Amino acid sequence: MSTIAPDLGSCGTTYPVWLNGVNSVPSNLAVAYHGVTWDTNIDGLQTVHDPDINLVCQFDRLPDQSLYYDVTWYVDDTEVLTNQTVSSNSSDLALLTGSQMLAKGKKANSMVLTPTLRMVRGRSADVNIQFTIPFINQHGILRLPSGPVLFDAQPPLLINMAVHGDSVDCNDPNKNLCEKKVYAYKREDSDKYNTDDWKGVHSIKVYNKDDGDYTIDKHITLRLETGGTSGTGSKIFDSIILPDIQVILPTGTLVEIKFVSWPRQDNWQLNVDIFPSPSDVGNSSGLCGVLDGDYKNDFTRSDGTVDDPDNYHYWNPPNEFSESWRYQNYQEKRRKREVAPTVKNYEVAEEICSTAFQASTSYQTCQNYVTHLSNTSLINCISDVMMTGDDNFTRIHIEAALEQCSVFVVLNKTFQQTEPEVAYTIETFCQNNCSGHGICNAGNCTCNEGYAGSDCSFDLLGPPTISHISDFGFCDKSKEACDEITLFGKYFIENMNTSCFMTRHTLQEDGSSVSMAEYVVGLEERTMFEGYCPLDYDTTNHWVTEYSFNISNDGSRFTDNFHVYTYQSLCQEYRNNTGNITFIFKNGYCFINNSCVGDGSTNTINKCDICNTSKSKYDWSYNEGHCYISGICYKSGDFDGNNPCSICDPSVDKTAWSPNTGHCLIDGMCYNTNDADSTNPCSVCDPLLSTSGWSTNISMKSPEDVSVEYHSVSWFSTNETNTTTIRTVHQPYINFKCMFVLRQDASIFYKIKWYVNNVTLVKTVTVSEADIDQASLSSNDLPPVNHTAGLQVQTRHKQCHPDYNFPYCTCAVSVQSGQDVFLVDLCGDIQFVDFLSCIDSVIQVYKISDKLYKISLPTGSYVMVSLVEWPVQGSWQIDIDIYPSLSDVNNTVGLCGTLDGDRDNDFKRRNGDTDNVNLVYPDEFSNSWNLNTTLQNANSVVTASLQSLCPSNCSAHGVCNKGNCSCAVGFGGSDCSFDILSPPVIWESTPSGICDKSLQQCSRVYLKGRYFLENVDKNCFFDKQSIRHDGSILAFTQLESSLEEENLFRGSCSIPSDDVTSWVTKSRQYPESSEDENTDYRRDVVSKSWMRFFDDGKFPYIPRGSRYSAETYSSSKTERFY
Repeated sequence: MSTIAPDLGSCGTTYPVWLNGVNSVPSNLAVAYHGVTWDTNIDGLQTVHDPDINLVCQFDRLPDQSLYYDVTWYVDDTEVLTNQTVSSNSSDLALLTGSQMLAKGKKANSMVLTPTLRMVRGRSADVNIQFTIPFINQHGILRLPSGPVLFDAQPPLLINMAVHGDSVDCNDPNKNLCEKKVYAYKREDSDKYNTDDWKGVHSIKVYNKDDGDYTIDKHITLRLETGGTSGTGSKIFDSIILPDIQVILPTGTLVEIKFVSWPRQDNWQLNVDIFPSPSDVGNSSGLCGVLDGDYKNDFTRSDGTVDDPDNYHYWNPPNEFSESWRYQNYQEKRRKREVAPTVKNYEVAEEICSTAFQASTSYQTCQNYVTHLSNTSLINCISDVMMTGDDNFTRIHIEAALEQCSVFVVLNKTFQQTEPEVAYTIETFCQNNCSGHGICNAGNCTCNEGYAGSDCSFDLLGPPTISHISDFGFCDKSKEACDEITLFGKYFIENMNTSCFMTRHTLQEDGSSVSMAEYVVGLEERTMFEGYCPLDYDTTNHWVTEYSFNISNDGSRFTDNFHVYTYQSLCQEYRNNTGNITFIFKNGYCFINNSCVGDGSTNTINKCDICNTSKSKYDWSYNEGHCYISGICYKSGDFDGNNPCSICDPSVDKTAWSPNTGHCLIDGMCYNTNDADSTNPCSVCDPLLSTSGWSTNISMKSPEDVSVEYHSVSWFSTNETNTTTIRTVHQPYINFKCMFVLRQDASIFYKIKWYVNNVTLVKTVTVSEADIDQASLSSNDLPPVNHTAGLQVQTRHKQCHPDYNFPYCTCAVSVQSGQDVFLVDLCGDIQFVDFLSCIDSVIQVYKISDKLYKISLPTGSYVMVSLVEWPVQGSWQIDIDIYPSLSDVNNTVGLCGTLDGDRDNDFKRRNGDTDNVNLVYPDEFSNSWNLNTTLQNANSVVTASLQSLCPSNCSAHGVCNKGNCSCAVGFGGSDCSFDILSPPVIWESTPSGICDKSLQQCSRVYLKGRYFLENVDKNCFFDKQSIRHDGSILAFTQLESSLEEENLFRGSCSIPSDDVTSWVTKSRQYPESSEDENTDYRRDVVSKSWMRFFDDGKFPYIPRGSRYSAETYSSSKTERFY
């Protein structure tokens, strides 16, 4: 079937209908917090209020109000609630509770606002937490028998902080800094859950304690965990491990400080050498310059002024630049030097230092020629070696002695003149005497092969110095690939054939070994200070993987061993018990094929596999309600391809197709129950008799002795009124009964068709033997004898919008049958919808909505008239759909064709000529059915006479003049039928029934209808009851307010208020006794008149010039709202 409307030129029997399908899905899907509900349990003297969180699924509903929506809830890609159905009504909400989440093992987890902290040494930073849904907790109250409250408590939520693998050291009195308390609202304060009060930010301060250890790791991971909660709904906050927080500490920049004695003996100074890290490049300032490769900006002052470095020399130092970086109000603070245990006595330390000093040829030269060379450096060397036990201090003190010697020579001009060669030798001493691995030449070292550096101290064949590895040697595969481990230290040099010697252990949950393998892989350099070793995995099943490795350049000299563990925090929790590393299985997960799988999650490759922790934590379990057939998983109820006779029925067979009850498989074809044999309608599919062959259709044989007999007479009473009297009319109808011989079988249904003159089908009914009395026909069901004028649909057109020359749209339509006319006119400035009926009604008009009307005829034909806003907002047009009945076949003419099954004669003009149906623009055919043109061309006298007639002859309330009515005082309208003093016609009011003052002001009643006229005083009358919480009436008041007109079709009244304090307020119109209980007369909200409405949904019919007064009609069925 076509899914789009027919094109122009396709009108008629070729394309009579099309499928108006649903071709889109809802948009703007979002999940939002909706509120908190409470479950209160009273047990003796104890009262427990247990709250629960509600979440709502929000989305834009489609315009089709008949649609229903199936909502499935997912949390972390896991189904937690399915098959939740809501209607198109926006008040019909799809809700998910916290208890429903908890039932599927899901909890709240998105609270941390600060995923990364950057901390300066010795400073602090704040971890900020903000709840996306409010924290709730059970509220308990215990009362004494006499009434006073003994216990009223609601525990807070404790959020604790821990460092990866260990607890934070929180020494008293600041222990409370390790946790944060979050408080919930008690039952009496539950209204605060509807405000933003619960959205506050909670902060936990984290300190970077400076204890003098400058080799601290650059990255630390903090973990926040919640404590326990009380009650059921609050368990979504119980024992939550929040996302880890990365703490980034100082970058690893190195500063070396040397003590030197200068310019006199025992006058000690400091030499400071700064070794920047890669993160300092381009980010430095001060006395060391900008460190960006451009020496011209190195003399940048603290205020941003840049000095020219070429202007400075020994006799013109950059004093202003240096002074700009001087700290003001500096207070010197020194740490106590920690004294290590003495590992060498004086004699041993003296031997070590003396031997080293004597072995230095440079020192021997100074000692031989500088007679006053101090032995302070040797004394300090002995002290440091005694205290530290480190022989490397000899190098530092030899360098200090040589610095002292060099200063002496530089300042002693006499020595330079008397001993020029020795002076030159001393002035050109090499640093550390080239460390014994090179030749000194004019102060510069030429290093031996395999060594490098200014003092030849760097062993090129030695492995890098590793300071630490990334993430403390733990890599979480739930968050990253973990295909490498990063190393930090110095120096990672390219093309040095540096290798990682790896040993891989795969372990089970109990720590036992699964496999062990050794392999060598090349180290990859990122910078001189950073590199990484690739990790190779074992694909066999195991719990975690431990790597131990060291680094070497030549395969003979190695670094220390390092250890790395790769695990998955999603389902594994690591613990460090004094160096014993273990990994604990978390609840609510399976570990299958080396991966964590949440409880209730299915295999992405095979939906028949599911993680069911109650059955197995290490293997897939069978997913109930599914079948696994020929390598494919099917849900219960799925068909075998296009064969509905074979179905997945796990209750019968989980591995093969099962027969589908209610179907027959005959000659390889599948049939539904009661499907007939195409070659023999007396044979049908009846699975109760046979699922593989045809069964006899016992219902196909017609009953015997069929006849029509008189049954009864029924009456329908109506009241007809004018301004002074009421007349009741009783209309009788004859009922006929279809008589035939029953088969005495309660399972058989009879389809009865009623025909008039053996030609016209007027009624079809299907009944069982139990309700055979319904097989009747009323004379009211017969087509009207005196109303056979048929159906005429006439339209007027104009430009769809003034800004568009094309196309033209329908702006008015009249639907006429007999003497009944339904009219919609949007063409002029005055727009209206009206229905006129004279004598007996033929047309029935149903108001579906303000913009949709259905006009029906007794023959079954009906017309749908829809008001649409197009092409821009505020531009109203009319869509017309005509649905013919069988009686219209071969009886139609006009723009819709002949409806006789012959497409070629659909473009038949009024004069009988027929145009080609393939014309795209059949203008002549269309113009032939233009009413005005036809009348004028046919008979100008008739046209003039028709144009001089006035509508309804001015309803006896005006004078007709050339087709226009001059209305008497007090009446208006094109036919003078509108009584200006009568109340407006009310179609609907808002609010209707109940008004919630928590959501609305409830201060006005808004009305839709016609005619709300300006400058005509009209009032609203109210009966107001103030009601206590127990239902009793506190006060009764009669009030009124004036009607305010918005336009001709809308108005409103303010709801009067008084000073009475009440539980609820009920307002209604004056109740009076009813004269006729069969008719619903509702009190017009805006006046003392009454308006008649029909309960069957018909458009309210109001005779022209008629008025209904309160003295004539009264009813107890009044409009009420609360």
